[in-house]
Amino acid sequence: MDHILTQDALKKKIAKEIFAGKYKVLMNDTLSFGKEIIFDSLLNVSGIKNILRYNFENEIDIDFPLDNIFYFIDTADKEPYYDYYKRPFSFQFKGDTLLLNDYKILRNEGGDVIGFKITNPRIKLLKIK
Repeated sequence: MDHILTQDALKKKIAKEIFAGKYKVLMNDTLSFGKEIIFDSLLNVSGIKNILRYNFENEIDIDFPLDNIFYFIDTADKEPYYDYYKRPFSFQFKGDTLLLNDYKILRNEGGDVIGFKITNPRIKLLKIK
């Protein structure tokens, strides 16, 4: 049956089909990782010190139009979550490797956001299962 997914249903589908799984750290200069990192389909994460959840953008905000933002969250039960986000990253998958990169916000002379520049990788995680 064809149907249109809501933003929430789309986020759950992306989490389950793309992010959920076990990961091995290939590179990290940002957070304290254990030997095994697990992202589940309900946006919970284990294996990272002081991090309980992850999140990502699945819709474009006209005030912040970078569509591949990924966050780690240091609490599981407070809302709004954005008050508790750790530093956001730009994410990209290359095969089974999840790259979390820094980015620079580009602004015009008036201070309005006009774009983004993706910069160096901070974390590389290999999806192993």
